[in-house]
Amino acid sequence: MPLNELRLLAVTHEASRTGAPIVLLRFLEWLRREEGAHVETLALRGGPLLDDFAAVGPVHLIPAYGTESLPRRIEQGMNRVGLGRASDIVRLRRLQFMARNLRGFDVLYCNSSTSAVALRILPELPPHVIAHVHELTSAFNHWMDDEDRRWLLRHSSAFVVAADCVGQNLVDNHGVRQDQIRRCYEFIDLPIPSESATRRARESLTLSDGELVVGSMGTADWRKGTDLFLQMAALARRRAPDLKVRFVWVGRRPEWEAIGHNADLAGLELEDIVTFTGEVPDPASYLSLFDVFCLTSREDPYPLVCLEAGALGVPVISFDNGGMSELADADGLEQPLLTRIPYLDVEGMTDAVLDRLRHPETRAAEGARLQTWVLDKHLSHRGAADVGVVVAELLDARR
Repeated sequence: MPLNELRLLAVTHEASRTGAPIVLLRFLEWLRREEGAHVETLALRGGPLLDDFAAVGPVHLIPAYGTESLPRRIEQGMNRVGLGRASDIVRLRRLQFMARNLRGFDVLYCNSSTSAVALRILPELPPHVIAHVHELTSAFNHWMDDEDRRWLLRHSSAFVVAADCVGQNLVDNHGVRQDQIRRCYEFIDLPIPSESATRRARESLTLSDGELVVGSMGTADWRKGTDLFLQMAALARRRAPDLKVRFVWVGRRPEWEAIGHNADLAGLELEDIVTFTGEVPDPASYLSLFDVFCLTSREDPYPLVCLEAGALGVPVISFDNGGMSELADADGLEQPLLTRIPYLDVEGMTDAVLDRLRHPETRAAEGARLQTWVLDKHLSHRGAADVGVVVAELLDARR
């Protein structure tokens, strides 16, 4: 079947400005623009990207997650009073009723593992099911219902994975065959921060002249290692009191996480050098202010923020785990593309950060090397086409 005759239903677990939904949106935009495919989106939670998905094709919002609807609040209330099994049944029946008209598609494209509930609520499964897995071990094991996971593993014809480590987890721990795996590294649009947006970002941070910025970005939680970022900031201040440095975290901060962060900020006396911006509409403008980007994640498959930082020439320092270890050792390069620190070695990361802050020529060279690679290998037009090849191959094989 030619892609221009394709009817594809894509499932996103939410429409937030986070990695997996953004990658899906860019793929669907490419598929509609370049191939003329008919695309519809099933969103299991709302978010600021809903209008962007709607610009590509019809969007069906069926709230399976969050608390955006009264039925969801009732179901969560049933869970809290010990009626978990009854809540699951009520939720599944509600979702099945809302999805009853989603028929007649050639491909179901489940983007992220938590989209797998779609397999149990659709009135029929299309002949082709593709799972785009962005999660590593902890997230894949704990962010989804066990029954949803079983359906995803049983019914998916192919698995697009965000990095080789993601595919290896599926093969080693979940019985997926190697020939079902297709690795397509994550991709981004070229970030182009405007002068006015960058100026507003600088003003919002109240940066002084000559103040250096060490930044990170993403949902501020345990998986992203926000607590480790704060430990690193405290250690950097003790080791280099002469340096004028601001530590900035850009991204949504759940209320329950913020309570712990604020306690650490007070206990470590960091309120004057650490800033949490919250979610911002123009993250690239903040990225452009960073002198060093730190990925403190305990687990991260192939974070878009590292690619975006690289596209702006900002050097990246990461713990040696997940997809950034693969990026660091990209084939054919004499020098690594980013600096890797042993897993959760906060002291080692602090030393690496201070070294870059004291040596601007080093960070400039590292940032330029990463920038060249990202602009050549990881922009959306190339990455989306790679995913398109997987879809086309699957259709040809079934034919």
